[in-house]
This record gives sequence, structure tokens and C-alpha cells, in this order.
Amino acid sequence: MKKKVFAIGLIQLVFVLLSQCAVQFYPRPVSEGEKVESNVAHAVDTFGAAFLRSTIAAKASKPDRQKPVIRNYMFYADPKFKDPKNFYPAPQPITEMKQELFKDEKDYRIFLVSWPSSYQPVNPDFRKLYETYQEDWTVYALYFKQKQPTNKAVVMTHGWTGGKVTDQLQVSTNRIDRLAKLGWDVLFVQQPYHGFRMPKDSYFSGELFLSGEVSRLNEAMCQAVTDMRSGIQWLKKDHQLVGMYGGSLGGIVTLMTTVNEPTLDFAIAWVPPSSWADLTANSQLVPYVVQAIYDSGIGFDTAREIFYPTSPANFKPAISKEDVLIIAGMGDNFVPVNQPILLWERWDEPEIYWFPGGHIMNFGKKEALKTEDEFLARQLKKLDQKVN
Repeated sequence: MKKKVFAIGLIQLVFVLLSQCAVQFYPRPVSEGEKVESNVAHAVDTFGAAFLRSTIAAKASKPDRQKPVIRNYMFYADPKFKDPKNFYPAPQPITEMKQELFKDEKDYRIFLVSWPSSYQPVNPDFRKLYETYQEDWTVYALYFKQKQPTNKAVVMTHGWTGGKVTDQLQVSTNRIDRLAKLGWDVLFVQQPYHGFRMPKDSYFSGELFLSGEVSRLNEAMCQAVTDMRSGIQWLKKDHQLVGMYGGSLGGIVTLMTTVNEPTLDFAIAWVPPSSWADLTANSQLVPYVVQAIYDSGIGFDTAREIFYPTSPANFKPAISKEDVLIIAGMGDNFVPVNQPILLWERWDEPEIYWFPGGHIMNFGKKEALKTEDEFLARQLKKLDQKVN
């Protein structure tokens, strides 16, 4: 079966590369070279999604594994959740922070830190299930602290299926050390149900975050935002400028945190989904999740109601749009272009940069990082104004 899927994916890849017409819409004027890059990126994403579905997601896609456990999913369609404060209560201050030295670099030290998550299930019916996920009750993070004290910091987080925050692959992939080397203190936070927080019966890191159990997806978003806000508020104690940064799943969590945390100074979201219901309509990566949702009798319009509280496109940011940067891929076939466009339109058009790559192949990353650097430079000017 795996060989068959691999062969089909390879055929798709070759076909797209030859036809160069998979990408039907470019959000900005592009050169012929960028068109080629976008189509290559789109093809690689298509192949990558097929590969992931046939490997790590194969066991998780079984119907009995995806069958929703919590049946009162319409709980999340309550009109009161149109006010995000009713879904995302303010977190309790961190009072039990554990720290141990993980690594000592030339200009900064890296600590493995942890604290009890202050999240509590929103849906009472989810509480019993959540009690079985004790590994998830503790938040873990890697804290990059400059040896020369600095008053600028950022909370960063990873994408779906990301491993332990201590894995060098995670540090490199999420460009954590890039900001640390630029002189920022960085708190790299583990997402719920991932890495150190992965329940023992998970087939892979993050399986229980994004699945056919729609209640758990909504609750995981609430917990992720709660944990990020805790980290932001902890950093705010001794930093004057604190931002949030994440990509993919980390991107939508960053955006949802931006909706809820008014003390945040800025946010950078790479290739972010913005509406769960609209993502499921054309998802290449997690079709088994989509099928499980539909098998539960949830139609598209109903899904929009259920996922309303956890889709940042439904809200406005708690900070100025000038302090938000979105970086999106024109060839992305994991998070299609309609996702960042939807948010960009509803958030009154904050700065957005379109690179010609996708989720896997980041063509144009150098130019995207230049845009990011310019954005950060503007944030640092604000810091100078605060000091002076």
C-alpha cells in the first residue's frame, strides 16, 4: 500500500512539474521564474502530504481512532464565544517555574524550563477525557537567555508534528537560534500534545492536537493560547518588548494569541491557517480528519459554527495591525493561499509578504527573512522610544 501511495505521489509530482499549472492564483505580480518555483513548491507539498498520510498518519487514520468521543460539539457554537474573552480566560501568573541548564553557548545560555499549565477545559464534557492526558498538564519550553541582559524577547512555537523542543532539528527548523544570535531572549514553547507533552497512546507527536475529535482540537487551541500568554506575561516582567512568532500550526496559535493578549508588542506568523472550517474544505495533509468530521454529521456550515472560537479570522487583533507581519507561500498546498488572504482582509490588511515557495520548499526565503528583519527593526525603534 505504501509503495502504491509513493508511486502515485511521484506521478503527481512529475505531472505538476511538467505542466507547471498547479498554482492557479498568484496574490501579487510574479516573474516566470517565480511561477516555476511556486509550482515546484506546490508539487513537493502534494507529494509530501501523500507521504505523511501513508507513514505517520496511517495508523491514526483508522475510523475507530478518529471517531469523536465528545458528542456535544455544538457547545462551541454558543454565541457567547463570539467574544473571545469567554473562550480564552486570562491565564494565572507562573509561580512554579522550574529551570535547568541545557546548554551554554558563547553569547547566551539555554535552559529547559517547565511550569503547570493554567488551562482548564472550556467544555465540561471534555474534562474527563482531558484527565487521561496527564503528560499535557505541564508546559515545557527552551529558554535562550542572553548573557548580556536585554530588554527584548520573543515567544516562539512550532508546527504540527514538531518533536521535543530540545531536539536540534526543531531549533533549526523554527529558526530559534537565528533570533538568539541577533540578541533576543527567546522562549521556545512546546505545543499541547507534542514532544514532552505527548500522551503515551499517541501514534506521533501532535496526533491528538489535530484530529477528528473536534472538541479536543478546540480545547487544544485554548490551551496553546493560554500557555503562550503565560509565557508572554512571564517575559514581560523583565523585558520591555515582547513579541510572538510561529509557523504553520504555530502560526495560527500566534494569530489567536494576538487576538487575546493586549500586552503583546508584535506578532510574526509564517504560513498560518486562519479558519479551521475553511481549511478542511481543501486540506491535502489531513483528509482523514476531514472525513471524521463529516462522518460525525458535521456539514461545512456547522463546522464554521463549531470552529468559530478557534479561528482567528473571525476576530480582530488586540494589537495594532502595524505590529502584525504575515509571511505566506504562493505555492503552499498544506495551507492554501485563501487562508492567509482571508485573515489579511478581515484584519484590515496588515503587512503580508508572499514568497514563491510552499510549506516544505521555501523558495525566496532569503527575501522573506529580509522583510522579517525590517519589521523587527521597526519594533526595536519603538523600544528605543520607550527607553528614551
